[in-house]
Amino acid sequence: SGITGSTTVNEVRTPKEYTITFKAPENPSVDGKTETVKFNSDYTLPTLERENYTFTGWEYNGAIVASTGKWNIASDVTLTASWVEDFYTVTFAYQGGKTETITVKKGGALTQIPANTVETGYTFAWSVTDFSKIESNMVVQETKKANTYKITFDVNGGNMETKTVTVTYGESYDLSIYVPTRSGYKFVSWEESGKQFTLTGTWTIDGDIT
Repeated sequence: SGITGSTTVNEVRTPKEYTITFKAPENPSVDGKTETVKFNSDYTLPTLERENYTFTGWEYNGAIVASTGKWNIASDVTLTASWVEDFYTVTFAYQGGKTETITVKKGGALTQIPANTVETGYTFAWSVTDFSKIESNMVVQETKKANTYKITFDVNGGNMETKTVTVTYGESYDLSIYVPTRSGYKFVSWEESGKQFTLTGTWTIDGDIT
């Protein structure tokens, strides 16, 4: 039958549907998958994981799309997973307070190791020696160790049970207890390079001597 009176006809608006295609070659379980969304309807995008990287979101036309909200792109789209590499810092703490910090990719190797302090009579080293795989932020301390040296006794025809002694740089020493004997002779002193050697004191010679 026809319309016989006044009639109001309301427009029916149905949200269009669009297809989201996910491009994530680093994550095969998601790469190439699609999802249908309705315009101006709620949506939630998946969050991805990747070793040594942080997922920063889904990129479209050079911008990151909000991970949740109301869909407002009126077209089919391809969203590309966006990542940033994870980095750690390795801080080298020198004797004396100076520090040097180097940034390294997560899981990467640190190959350029800073040189240690140089000081007469001492050996400096880093408390960590393996930098082949950095998996956390690190503070590496510089250690300082006094060198040890060998004194060799040349008794010049005499006799003495002790042949060598070890001394430590910067520490006290006492050679007065080492007295050789020789028939018909009286021991006078120890000499080094033709000069009488001081028998007690603090060791300051950077090397072995005879």
